[in-house]
Amino acid sequence: MSRLNSTQLRLCWRSFVLILALFLVGCGASELTETTEPEASTTSEPTTTSTPTTTTTPPTTTTTLDATGVLNALLASFAAPTFSARADLAIEVSVGDVVLTGSGDAEIAGDSSYMRIALDGFPTEEIITVGGVDYESSDEGPWVVEMEAEDPFAEQTVQGAAPLEDLKLVAFLKTLGELEHLGTVEEGDQLLHRIGLPQGRGADPVAFGYEPDDDATVEMTMLATPTGLPHEIRLTIDDRTDSETPFTMTMVWTFTETGIPVSISQPDEVWLTHTASESGYSIAHPQSWEVDAAQSFDGYTENRYYGLQGEELVVWANEIVPPGRVPLNDWLDGFRDLAVGDGFDVGNAVEYEVGVLPARKVTYTGQDEQGTFVGVYVVVQTDTETVFEFLLFGDADREAEIDGLLSEFLSTFDPEGGT
Repeated sequence: MSRLNSTQLRLCWRSFVLILALFLVGCGASELTETTEPEASTTSEPTTTSTPTTTTTPPTTTTTLDATGVLNALLASFAAPTFSARADLAIEVSVGDVVLTGSGDAEIAGDSSYMRIALDGFPTEEIITVGGVDYESSDEGPWVVEMEAEDPFAEQTVQGAAPLEDLKLVAFLKTLGELEHLGTVEEGDQLLHRIGLPQGRGADPVAFGYEPDDDATVEMTMLATPTGLPHEIRLTIDDRTDSETPFTMTMVWTFTETGIPVSISQPDEVWLTHTASESGYSIAHPQSWEVDAAQSFDGYTENRYYGLQGEELVVWANEIVPPGRVPLNDWLDGFRDLAVGDGFDVGNAVEYEVGVLPARKVTYTGQDEQGTFVGVYVVVQTDTETVFEFLLFGDADREAEIDGLLSEFLSTFDPEGGT
């Protein structure tokens, strides 16, 4: 497997962000307590008892809730505007016959959240959600706002009668309304309550970020303490939309602290996402940069991005006909021949990576009307049909800065454009 389907991973991963967002924003505690009618013979009111003792062990006070009380208290705790918590994350992903594992951590403060995921063999991903807006960083690269920057050259699309966000909320509220108390389990010295959908019934995948016609199933269960506080959320998604590469993902949140002070804010500096309408890739850039109109040629497209200090990023997306793997070293040699022919001083090629894909990189210097400049060139093949070339120019005395800047650009690159 050369790369994990980033769209699938993003959908599954953000399902947990969506869970919290819908709990904290889309629902109110008064609505949640009506999702399950209490049984006539039980009460959802807590009872407090004091246990006397004649030993050296101090008296203990316990609060117990019946099954309905635990369910309602759990949902109400999530819906409380002041809900805050920290959690450890565990993740397992299967793509075909390949199984990957990972870990991470999360913080929640009202309708804001932070998550970090480190999946074996892949860049560490972070997401901050504040005010309903997602900010994402890969491998400690720049923070990128998930609201795509407006592309004045992109075709306008007609919105459907029912926006997907509305469908998500309706589907999620339906899922909440069907949650049941499924019994208790012992974990260590704790007696925990299982909350989930009735046996054999899955959640609506639309509630977790999928399109209505996607072939996916979702299972969600929770564990709660006897007082109705969250202990664990387990989400399993089985995505068969791509029949050739079935995809499953299980992510588990284990809450380590609840009701503690947590402060989450948006990043100080945020880049914008640009999606190239012709070739479909996306890449982020600083907000001060300008984006030129894309140009299409025979067999490739070109996009240019301009910085305030004379930097220029050029991205070429090349179509491979017939489809197949190409030797990156040969491709790099072709670029080197062109650069040397133009009088540039070209350094040695080095092995490189774009995400998890093998790539090649070379640095060279040259002269133009502004003086001496440095260029950093990277070539990578993302699939059997496409080779991408990236070329970043800047002043020669900023060589290390230019090289680092290109790395930041490439940490935001998505050949599928996040679609």
